[in-house]
Amino acid sequence: MNLGNFVQAKLQDGSAIRLLRSPWIYRFLSLFLRSQSPSVRFSFHLARDAYLKRKPVAFTSLFFPTELVYALGMVPFPLEVIAALISSMGMAVPFLKKAEEEWYSQDLCSFHRLGMGLALQDYLPQPDVVLSLTSLCDGSHRFFYNVSRLFKVPHFLIEVPGNGGKKDQEYVVRQLKRTRMELEALLERKIKKSDWEDSLGYSNSLREELLKIYELQAHVPCPVSGEAALGNVGLIFTCAGSRWGPELISAWRKSIRENASSENYRLFWLHLRPYYPAPIFAFLKERGVSIVGDELSNYIWPRLDPKNPELSLSSKIYANFGLGPIKNRIDNIVRLVRERKAQGVVNFSHRGCRQSTGGAFLLKEALKEKGIPCLILDGDCVDPRELNWEQMRTRIEGFLEIL
Repeated sequence: MNLGNFVQAKLQDGSAIRLLRSPWIYRFLSLFLRSQSPSVRFSFHLARDAYLKRKPVAFTSLFFPTELVYALGMVPFPLEVIAALISSMGMAVPFLKKAEEEWYSQDLCSFHRLGMGLALQDYLPQPDVVLSLTSLCDGSHRFFYNVSRLFKVPHFLIEVPGNGGKKDQEYVVRQLKRTRMELEALLERKIKKSDWEDSLGYSNSLREELLKIYELQAHVPCPVSGEAALGNVGLIFTCAGSRWGPELISAWRKSIRENASSENYRLFWLHLRPYYPAPIFAFLKERGVSIVGDELSNYIWPRLDPKNPELSLSSKIYANFGLGPIKNRIDNIVRLVRERKAQGVVNFSHRGCRQSTGGAFLLKEALKEKGIPCLILDGDCVDPRELNWEQMRTRIEGFLEIL
C-alpha cells in the first residue's frame, strides 16, 4: 500500500479533514509502515503526534531551529514544508484559491497563500504556539502572525538583525532564552540538560551525514540526484534535533549509487524547485544535466554545544548565507560552484519571494564577473498555474547551447 497515494485520494474526495483527526486511521496505516521509507515513517509520526495532540504542537517557519522544539518535547509542524508537500500531490490550486477568495493577493508568496488556504479550510492541526524568525523571508513572520491570530495562540518571533556580529548574536541569544523560558512556563515543562544533549546531539549527527552527501556531490559523474536533494530541503530543517534526523539522512546516503554514465553538463541550483508535477527535471536528465548541489540543502552550521544551547542555535541561524548583504550569498555560491565543478548556475526565481527576485539580476551580474554563466528561470515553487513550460524549455535549451 502506498501511503502517499492514500493521502492524496483522501484530500481529493474531501474526507481527509475527518480522517486526519481519527485515531483508528493511524492504527490502520501503522500496519503498513514497515515497508515504507524512513521519510514516510517520519512524516507519519509527525502527523499522528500533531493531529491527535499526543504532544504539544508548534507551527514553525522553515529556518526556525527545531532543536528547541524537540528539547521541549513538542512536535514541529512546518507550514511552508506542508505547502510544498500538498503541491507535490497536485492539490495546491483549491487551497490557493481559498486564500485568494479571502483577499490574500496572488503576488504574495504561494507557500504562505497555500498554508493559509489549508488553515482556512481546517486542514491543519490545532497548534499550541507559533514559532518563526524574521529571516530570510520578509512575508514569513506576517503570515505566521496571521496564523496565530486565526488559531488564537501565542506567536513567538525571533528577530534576526545584521550580519551576525557579536552584538547581533547576543541579541538573538537573549531572544532565544526568553522564548525558551516563556515556552517552559506555558508548557509547564523545564528543559533538562539531557534534553539539550539529545536534541543538539541528533542535530550534530545529522550534520555529519550531510557532509558525506556533499562529498558525493563533488564526484564526477555526480551520483546524487539533484531533484532528490532539493526535495529533501524541508526534511533537513524539520528533523534537525530529532532522533529521526541522522537516520533519515543516513538512509538517503546509503541509497545513493555511484553512476557510471557520463554527464554532459554540471549545474548548481539556486533557491528552491517547483514542487508540483512538472517536466523540468525529466527534461534536464534527458539532456545529460546533473544538478550537483543547491543552496538550501547545502546549508551547514557549526557543531552545536549542549553546554551553550542558545548560543549554538544563534550560530546556526547566522550560518545561513542568505543573511546580510547579497555579497554573502554570492561568495557562498562561488565557493560551492568551484567545489562541485559546476559549469553554470540555474536560479529558479520564485515569483512570490521578494528577496530572491529582487537580487536575481545583481546575482547574475556578479557571477558573470566570476566567469560563471547564470540562467534565471521565472516561475513559482508551489502554484502550477504560473508554469509556462514551453518558454522555460526554450530558455534552458539556449543556456545549454551556450555552455
